[in-house]
Amino acid sequence: MSKKPAYLLCLFIPLITTLGLAEPDRHHWSIDNSLGLTYGHARELVYQYTGSKDLMSELVWPQEGLIYYGTSLQYNYGKRAFAGFYTTLSVRFGFSMQSGTITDKDWLCPDGSYFLTHFSAHDAISEHSQWVDAALGYGFMLSDSVVIRTGFSASLMNLHWIARDGYIQYGSNTSESYSPWSSSFPKIPIYGTGIAYWQNWLSLAPVLEVLWQATDRLSLLAGSSLFILNSCSDQDDHYFRLYQFTEKMAGGFGLEPRLALTYQLVSNISLGFEASWRYITGLRGNTTIMEIGSGITDGPYADTAGADYSVGRAALYIRFSY
Repeated sequence: MSKKPAYLLCLFIPLITTLGLAEPDRHHWSIDNSLGLTYGHARELVYQYTGSKDLMSELVWPQEGLIYYGTSLQYNYGKRAFAGFYTTLSVRFGFSMQSGTITDKDWLCPDGSYFLTHFSAHDAISEHSQWVDAALGYGFMLSDSVVIRTGFSASLMNLHWIARDGYIQYGSNTSESYSPWSSSFPKIPIYGTGIAYWQNWLSLAPVLEVLWQATDRLSLLAGSSLFILNSCSDQDDHYFRLYQFTEKMAGGFGLEPRLALTYQLVSNISLGFEASWRYITGLRGNTTIMEIGSGITDGPYADTAGADYSVGRAALYIRFSY
């Protein structure tokens, strides 16, 4: 009898055993609850004329020290958490609170010159701030401790502030004969709510993330989103001047690098720290002006509106895994 079949069987036994013991794909779920802070601002921009890079007006709406809470749901189907097909959904809500000082600058220059003419500062109250992020993709296991995830994300932001009290520094620039602004101009106090502002964003981005399981309990996640499709619509109500400005903008680009550190306390409960910075710039669009009360409108003025967003955040979270 030939020994060749027995020899081949001995070669295949380890392979058959390995395949039989290979870790099967399974469902992984986790829920994060977080509490964090933001620091940064959104900008409302008006340009001098169509296609101009020179500003006519800039309002900086802060999110400095804004407290938020959030919930994130994560699911993947693979050999381990974060590997294989995955999808995530997270929502965050900012508290209604003062989030810094809004500054309002105007460059209303005569005769083709260009200099700052008006300045004002007011308490910025974040009435509501909402962020919604969803992602879909696939995680590739490079080793038992390293997973690379690629995917695509959609992000929504709904932001609302009011400008209250504060002061204006216009000097003698209350008629058409404007002169350069000076910090020596008297500060005239303002009382009450002068401006209400809304921004609504939609951004789409490819995502790349790397998960490193440093120890049995400690893991590190680093990644970034690249915002390649962006749109923003806003509304600016000036209650003292009785004008409403609305803009629709698109284009630009942005990114959001992020880092998360997670420590597993017990089998299904972990604590973590996360930080990220979202930066989107370069949006341009049209402006329409309406007189509050009469409803008389002017515009739209093509390519005179702009917006950008630059806000970092950091949070502590607790994760429940199933």
